[in-house]
Amino acid sequence: MKQLLFIWMFTLSSCSAASLGEPEPPIPTHEKARIAQVAAEARDSKDISEGQFEQTIEWLNSSPCSGVDRSLPANIRKSLAPYIARHESLGQVKVLNSFVFGGWHIIEIENNVSDEPYLFYPADPSSSRPVASWSGAATIFETTDVEMWAMENAHGIPRKLARCFAWHVTLNRV
Repeated sequence: MKQLLFIWMFTLSSCSAASLGEPEPPIPTHEKARIAQVAAEARDSKDISEGQFEQTIEWLNSSPCSGVDRSLPANIRKSLAPYIARHESLGQVKVLNSFVFGGWHIIEIENNVSDEPYLFYPADPSSSRPVASWSGAATIFETTDVEMWAMENAHGIPRKLARCFAWHVTLNRV
């Protein structure tokens, strides 16, 4: 009964949050200029190829997270943590961020064991297990690689969500 109530609350808040939806914050103009300069310097010194430079600039000027729900009310954040901790066989976790689109959820957690992992769920995280987990760092030149990793490892993930995730972890991590 408790899990059913949680699922109902999570679904209700997701539906209402989707209409309000907290978008991914845009990259500030000064930060875009700084990233473009770093990319140009890396290209000029042959640390990256012209293709990598062009991809970086394309990603930098895109908004792949528009339409992806980034809201996560505090009550849902707190309620979701015990389910994830149990599914992941961890003592406790702290839910940090979420990305929701097309029925899929990506949940970033703090687990006090490793870098904060992002867990990929094809359904409600309170009643399913993640199909993939990603943690660590990626550079601004690896955005396309991270997108492809998500598509290959979280089979069935909507491309829009994979792109938003890749953009977030390489260019707009806040």
